[in-house]
Amino acid sequence: MLDISTSSVSLLSAPTGDLQVSPQSSPEYLYFSLVIPTYNERENLANLLQQLHALLEGLLPQQYELIVVDDDSPDRTWLLALELTSVYPSLRVMRRQGERGLATAVVRGWQVARGQ
Repeated sequence: MLDISTSSVSLLSAPTGDLQVSPQSSPEYLYFSLVIPTYNERENLANLLQQLHALLEGLLPQQYELIVVDDDSPDRTWLLALELTSVYPSLRVMRRQGERGLATAVVRGWQVARGQ
């Protein structure tokens, strides 16, 4: 199990306030961000990430990020996602506490996304 207190991996801070995404200027190259909202998906997460990583590495090598936004799942999906950042460097993880819902999870993920 990952020891969060000594890990170099850190959780993304969940934004607060308005659910708005800042517009970005036109990129010189494509960088793709995929937001993956989760709740109790621990059993499915590793397989999903493996498949997405294989697909995206073939299409956009090192030009993408996967952002898991977890609503503080009782099965600790967010913790498994953190552990998997050592396998998938393109993976970023947000654990939301006190805010729930698919739509807001997607928007919060967009707010921290680096891609277009």
